[in-house]
Formats: sequence, structure tokens, C-alpha cells
Amino acid sequence: MLPDFYAGIAVFIFRIPGLFFKNKRTLFVFLCLLLSFILNAQNPEITYTADNQKLSEVLEEISRIYPVKFAFDAQAFSGVRTTFEAQQVSIRDFLGQLSKQHALAFSLVEGTWILRLEKTTVPQFDPVMATKNSLLGVVSDAATGEPLKYCNIVFSDQGTITNDLGYFYVETISDSVRFLISHLGYQRLDTIISSRSKEAIVLKLKPFAILMEEIKVQVQEKNILELSEFSDKIGFNPAKSSAIPRLSENDLVNMLTLIPGVNFLGGQTGGLSIRGGNPSENLILLDGIPILETGHLFGNLSVLNAEFIKQAFVSRGGFDASQGERISGTVELNGKTGFRNRAQMNVSANLLHGNAMASVPFSEKVSVTGAWRHSYINQWQNYLSRKLLSDARVTETNSGTQTAAEVFPTVNYRDMNLKVSYHPNKNQEVNFSFFGGYDLQTLDYQLADNQYYRNESVNGNNIGFSGNWSVQAGKWHHSFTVGYSGLHQSSEFQSGEQVKETVGKPNPGKGKAIGKYKNFIRTQFELDNDSNRVEEFRTGWKTEYRKGIFSHQAGLGFTGNTFGYKFYAERSSSDLPVDSLTNSQRNLIGHIFIQQELKPWAQWKFRWGIRANVDQLTRQFYWQPRAGIEFFPVQPVKLYYLTGTYNQFLSRIPRIDINGNTDMIWYLPDKEGRGLLKATHHIAGFRIEKDGFLLNSELYRKYTSGKQYFLAEIYKRGNTERIQYILQQGEELNYGMDIYLQFRQKHWNHLAAYSLTRSQEKMTGFNSGSWFPSFNDHRHQLKLTEVFTYRGWVAAASWTYRSGQPMLLANSDPDFPDFERLSYFSQVDISLVRRFRFNHWAIDGGLTLLNLTNRLNVVEVDYLNISTEISSFSVRSNVSAPSFTPTFFVSIQVF
Repeated sequence: MLPDFYAGIAVFIFRIPGLFFKNKRTLFVFLCLLLSFILNAQNPEITYTADNQKLSEVLEEISRIYPVKFAFDAQAFSGVRTTFEAQQVSIRDFLGQLSKQHALAFSLVEGTWILRLEKTTVPQFDPVMATKNSLLGVVSDAATGEPLKYCNIVFSDQGTITNDLGYFYVETISDSVRFLISHLGYQRLDTIISSRSKEAIVLKLKPFAILMEEIKVQVQEKNILELSEFSDKIGFNPAKSSAIPRLSENDLVNMLTLIPGVNFLGGQTGGLSIRGGNPSENLILLDGIPILETGHLFGNLSVLNAEFIKQAFVSRGGFDASQGERISGTVELNGKTGFRNRAQMNVSANLLHGNAMASVPFSEKVSVTGAWRHSYINQWQNYLSRKLLSDARVTETNSGTQTAAEVFPTVNYRDMNLKVSYHPNKNQEVNFSFFGGYDLQTLDYQLADNQYYRNESVNGNNIGFSGNWSVQAGKWHHSFTVGYSGLHQSSEFQSGEQVKETVGKPNPGKGKAIGKYKNFIRTQFELDNDSNRVEEFRTGWKTEYRKGIFSHQAGLGFTGNTFGYKFYAERSSSDLPVDSLTNSQRNLIGHIFIQQELKPWAQWKFRWGIRANVDQLTRQFYWQPRAGIEFFPVQPVKLYYLTGTYNQFLSRIPRIDINGNTDMIWYLPDKEGRGLLKATHHIAGFRIEKDGFLLNSELYRKYTSGKQYFLAEIYKRGNTERIQYILQQGEELNYGMDIYLQFRQKHWNHLAAYSLTRSQEKMTGFNSGSWFPSFNDHRHQLKLTEVFTYRGWVAAASWTYRSGQPMLLANSDPDFPDFERLSYFSQVDISLVRRFRFNHWAIDGGLTLLNLTNRLNVVEVDYLNISTEISSFSVRSNVSAPSFTPTFFVSIQVF
């Protein structure tokens, strides 16, 4: 169906000219005129006369008259007087004429002419004896004053990035340095700065989001993803999230799946998965708050509100020694602090929830920003909620017959973000942040062909807070962070049968009978419930010092973890009784790290470091060496290799019942260290980035030991068969290749992400101790995305394909389990967003069409236990993604 769909679109596009031009000669003349117009617009002929005018004024006036874009140092060019006469000359000949007069160097970069003045004489000097000038700079948002973290800075064929406070440090023997500074969502800045300044140079980047439509933007930023100066980090632009087709315009995590190797797993045990790892193996920090749960709405949405997030950075592995206690990847999120001179507000709504975000400055130094998102589908049952919760379930009985189960859902979710920011001066920043999330999810199944029922209920609360203090003292940068997160989840699963009764009068003796009605009395024969509490407290100090070719970093801190788990099952005498599980533990882990980056030559860059953890329970040190090498053979090509050892203490482990269903529970290692995860990363990649073209490819291998599993087994107590859970040891291996391709044009942004992966596990007491495929193993994954931007309109289309993941068949023998793979997933989505901007407010409206081909995509399989008075059996439940579904949103901004 999919090839026919694209073929139809292609035929329609090629037939468009024929609808307007019946005569081929007329069409040919029209195309020639159009081509001539485009060429003339790109290469105008300049006619201009200057008489002892400032060169800066001349260039500015020519840019206003002709469709030509210039970037230059206005202060330096204003000191140059020029006299010339140009009559219908090309832009290149015009600049060549100026170059002969004023030693002007020029180059064309993505439609903008970059101009700089070169010295006519170069003094002779000994590089060894030359005095180096130190330059300290800070990059901030021109609108809000917020410091910009991890900005890419290129100077003299070298590169660096800004720290948490937006500061950077360079050394040079030149009197002036030309900088090219870029960051997602901002106009790039090309400027020349004197290196003899004794004070920190303040550089401000203009965000595209605040530009009015009547202002002519010289350089359009359409990047959604950007590779950082760090090889292991990828920058993501949350401001672009509403333009990409998906279920909710302010959902951040689903957008991160544009990155190859990053998946968002659905279901109650789902979350953000990086290169085959479990969601709990990723460190997600929101302003220092460790986020322990990322799912809303049975895994269809995330708790991370894109409206509140200003900057996002993702590492898929190989991250440096400054981060630890997780083994797969990291996600660093920075919340907004808002404008410092005026308030702003954003209110939006879609078919699932409403969202409000506001930022209020109390002074130039203090501001408060908050966001609140709340569902209303429990009160407003619309077609989208029915598709997500009811129509997505198809059941299959033991006989193989399929029937659609009636599902009666109850869903209520909300999340809140709050951030208080204090800036005593430009060298300090103090932030206090709060996060809260709540979920109530209930599914009540009614099988249509009989009277059996099952009820599932999940309730969760997540609370977190943090405090951050960053200080820039000369070449030193210090940061102090305290973060806490507490999560409580409880669930209950019931099954049984119904007794149907018919009553003639709803209210006997009270008024006229209005007919018969059906009343269902349910008899319960099975009950499973569990409760899981987990807390994580993190505190740390980190410092950085840059000098010459070296960058030194060091830090120390503590992480405290607490968890408690209770599981209880009660079943009828006709079924197997189940033992209960209960466990609790607390632990304190200290850490210390030191690392160094050096760039001895222009083509080489090295990073080495070591992180050490001391565990309170085992009273042992765990050493984790990490290293990286980068090589630049030619510009703009970079080759790199990253490696390291990573330990994790708090994690979620699978509890696999006798039907093959998996439930994830939190766990801490025991005093012997069982359950301590240890992973080794090897990543080799290359990157090419030039003139809007970006190609990045990585080969990776991650081996993890110390994994734990709770595996159900049947045993006898007297004449009674019972079920118990045995803790089994295991290991995991993930390896593969990720490729990311991006090409930016004037109005288009083309993105392609492909992953070829393999994930496999091995544990004692299962599959005879041999390797078996991981349950989130997708061999092939491909995502193609097209984004078109024009005068306030943003149109986007995406196609997501991935091979089906393996599943364990019910009632499989643990020694010889049976697996099968689900059918492949394929979904085509399109969206259209229109933005209207006015002086102090704006309104956005968007429409998304999900699953245009209306394909049935099964993403998860559950086996539901049904116990009755006389028997017990299982029913297979296929959870599918939504069929063809339109959804829309409206957003109003006041600033």
C-alpha cells in the first residue's frame, strides 16, 4: 500500500504544470522566465557610487537595495572610507573591486557574504616567544539574557563550547579573533573581537522565535538537531517540536526519537530507551532533578513538557567522567527562566490536555517560570481518547478466535514545572526548581462473547526539586547542584466473571416504568497488587579550569537511593497460589572524578578521565576509566573514538511471570554486590558538516554484566502447587550502527535516521543459559522527515519504519522458551502549522494526520489471566498504535 501511496503523490505533482499550461511551448517559455528570475535574484547586478563614505554604511545600503546579505564587523568597517563607482557589475566583481582597494577578504556561506579586513603587512615574530592574549567571553540570549549552555564556537580553525553559565575561554597570539558562534534556535553570529580586552566580552544571540514577520531574517535557522563540539552530545531544539507530526505538540520525548538509536517504548513499563537499554539505565536530569518516570497515558505521552524546556542535550553513550550512576545514556534538560524585562504567557490545548506556561520577572535579577499541564479526557471522551484506550485492544482466546474487547478506561494525568532564577551578577546564577507528576490509569475489560472481565489500575506520583548555583571566577567555573526525586507507583489487577440479571423496573413503586435494564454483578476470583517506592537524592560540586591547550575538570558528590517493593497475589483454589514478594533497601554512593581535555595539534583532540564510586553496602571502590580521541584529517571531516566503563546501582529489573508478561520493579544491589550493573562502551564514528549538510555515523558496542531477573517457577508444598520468584543472574550485549543525515535548504529541512541493531540477553535458569533476543530488540529502524517553512507556515511529513520486536509466548518452558516476532511497524504522518504574529502576542494552530495508510501496528502483547469459579485461562491482548487519526492544537502566546 505504501509504494502506491507515494506513486500517487508523484503522479499528481508532475501533472500540476499541465493543469495550467495546455501548450508545451508556453510551458517552456514560462520555465525559462522562471529560471532567469531565480538566477537574477541570486546574482544581482550592482550599480552604486560612493564618495568618501564609510564602508559599513555602503554595505548596509546595498543590502537594503539589492537582495544581498552581508556579515561583517560594523565597528571595524566604519573606520574605513571608500570611493568607487560601479555600473551593472556582479556582486562578486563588486566585492573584488573593494578587495583591491581595502585588502578585503570575502566568502559566500549559505547565501551570506562573509567580509573581513586583512592586514597588508604581517609583522615577523617567533611563535615560541610570542605573548598569548587571553580572551574570556560569555554568550547569552539577546531577548531574555539567559546564558546559553554548550554553544558551538569556532575560531582560527579551532573550536570550543560554552559552559553552564555561557562562558568560554581562548588563548591567541593575534590582536583580534574572528568568532563564528552558533546554537540551535538562534541566528549565527560572525564577529571579530579584540583579544586585548581585560573584561569578559558579552556576546548575544538573537532567537528566531521572537522575530516578527515583517522583519527580514538574513539567515533562517531550521535545524532540529545539532551535533555539539562534544562528540558524545547531540543538541535538540525544543522550539521546533510543535512542527513535527505526533500525538501532542508539547511532548518532548517523542521528538527525541528523531535521533537514531533513541526509542520511546510504550506501555506501563516503557520509557526512553537508548540503544537497546532499559529506560531506567538513562540519566535524565531536568535542572538537576533526576526524572525517574517519563510516561503518561500508558506510555503514549511523556512527562517532559516541551513548552518549559529551553535546551536539551542527549548522549547515546561514551559520555565523559562528569556523569555517572547510569550505564546507557544521558539527557540534560534546562528549563526556561523567561524574559528579564517583561512577562510572557503561553496557553495551548489539544484533544487530550490543556497546557499553560508563564514567566514573570520580579526584577532584573529575579524571575519565576512555571508550566502546568492537565488532562481532561476523563470528562471529555472524544474520538482520540477512544482510539488510544479502547479501539487499540484486540483480544485472542486460547482457541485462536479474535474479538474486540470492550474497554472502559479512566485516565487522569498532570505535571507541573516551576523554576525560580536569581542572577546577582553576570558571573553568578542561582536556580531553584520543582517538578511534580501524577497518573491515574484504569482499564476495565469486558469480553463481548462471554461474561468474563478484567480490571487493571495503575496509580503514580512523582515529586522532585533541585537547587543549582553556578559561579564564574576568572578562568575557573564552579557549579553546585542538589537534586531529589521521589516516585510512588501502585497497581492492581483483578479478574473474574459476571452474573447478568435483568430487572423490569429501575425504581419499583416510584413512578412509571421506563423499560428493562441490565445490571451486572461481578464475582472476583483473582487479585494481584504491588506497590513500588523509590527515591534518589543527588548532590555534587564540579569545577572547570581552562588554560592554553588544556581543559581540566574535577568534582565530587553523593547519591542516596531508597526503594521498597511489595507484591501480593491471591487466587482461587482452582488456580495456582502465588507467593508474595517484599524487599526494601537504602544505599549511599559517593563519587569523585577528574578528567582532562587537550588539543596539542590542530588536527587532534584527546580526552581522558576517571570516575570512582564508593558503595556504602559493599564498602568497595569501583573505578571507571573513560577516554576519547578526535581526529580532523581535513575540514570539515571529524573521526572519533569513545570508550569507557560505567557502573549503575539503582535500576529496574524484570519480573517475568508464568505467562511471559514482564513487569519492571526497582532494585538495589545487596551487600555482596549482586545487581550492580557494569557496562563497557566502545563507539567509533565520523562526522561531515558543511553548508547545511550533515552526515554522522557511529558503530557501537555495549556489554553489560550484573543484570538481575525475577523469574517465576512452580514448586510443590505438600500436595499443593505454588509459584515462587527466583532471582537469576544475567548479562546483555547491544551493538549496531546509527546513521543520521540532514540537509538544510532555504525553505526545506531533510532528515533521515537509520539504525541497524542487535540486542540480546542471557540469564541463568532460562533458555538453558544461552543468549536470547531482548524484548526491545528492533533490527532495523528508519525515520524519514521533511520540514518545509515559508512565511509563518510549517508543513512536515514523516515515515517511521521498524522491524517487529520479539515476544515470549505464553506458557513457554523456561528451559526451551518459544519466541515470535511481531509484524513490522510502519506509519506515515503529516502536519501543518500556521503562526500569526502581532506586536505583543501570537497564535499558532496545527493539524496532524496520524497513520495516513491506516496500518494496524501492534506494539505490545499482553497475556491477561482470567480466573473463574471453575477454571483459569489466559487471553492474549494485542496493543496497537492508533489507526488513521486526525488531531489538532491551538496555542496563544503573550509576550
